[in-house]
Amino acid sequence: MRSGKLFLNPPGKDTLEEEDRIVIFSPEKDSWKLGDAQPAELPEKRMADQTVLKQTTKVCIIGNNKSLKVILRELPFSVKEVMLVNSGIGEETMEVLRKTFSEIELSVSDYKTLDEEVLVSLVRNYSHVILLSRHLEDMDEDDMLTCFLLLQLRDIRERYQINFNITAEMRTEFNQNLISDDDYTDFIVASNMAARFLAQLSQNNELLPLFSEILSNQGNEIQLIRAKNIGAAGSFTTAQLRRLSLVNGYVFMGYLGAEGEYCFNPPLEAGVTLGEQEHLILIGGV
Repeated sequence: MRSGKLFLNPPGKDTLEEEDRIVIFSPEKDSWKLGDAQPAELPEKRMADQTVLKQTTKVCIIGNNKSLKVILRELPFSVKEVMLVNSGIGEETMEVLRKTFSEIELSVSDYKTLDEEVLVSLVRNYSHVILLSRHLEDMDEDDMLTCFLLLQLRDIRERYQINFNITAEMRTEFNQNLISDDDYTDFIVASNMAARFLAQLSQNNELLPLFSEILSNQGNEIQLIRAKNIGAAGSFTTAQLRRLSLVNGYVFMGYLGAEGEYCFNPPLEAGVTLGEQEHLILIGGV
């Protein structure tokens, strides 16, 4: 941070000035320390296949609430097609959305029931499913409907062996905990997540531009990148993974193992063995 302006993941050629402050990623405020300077030499490996990172993503959004426009605005640039399902949106509103988000091909479809046949047809065509809460309904009843739909989608994914991701919005943390999240499903508990960000900002409001950048589709964001795509498949130390990430324009935060276990900010000397399909957790641009 220089003169009040945040530079997240700056170019490697940049040099620090005496009055600059550094953004530190650590468990506690005082749990980090500066170590010996690392060797200037960086690995020669580069991104193996960047086309993997630029593939087009098709998203299906089931439900509707006041967050819809924010979600459409903040979708990654790789999303070019979005289907709105059971949104209750009329044609006039759809035309406004199409003009507002002209870079996305928006379509809408409403079904009397979301039975297995309908859900299978949706997930065969869309690689990511977002389940939105109905904010005007009772919290518990709404969450139970989301849980039921989520279980249906998981069952379809397993039985039909269809590869798609699910992001479900749950309105209470208690109901979120009723559903195990060990299958890469992301949960968003709106009030709970907002409270966590506010708690961080209450300690240091200068972090606001950092959260604003990471949580938007502008600039740098947190990404999961397959280890093979940056030459990180194999056995490395954390220090080596950090330098390898820097070569490819990323900041290393941790990794996601084969069984879905997350490891954030491991010690520099820790050994890590990653398969080609395992992921690094990185900060970088799109």
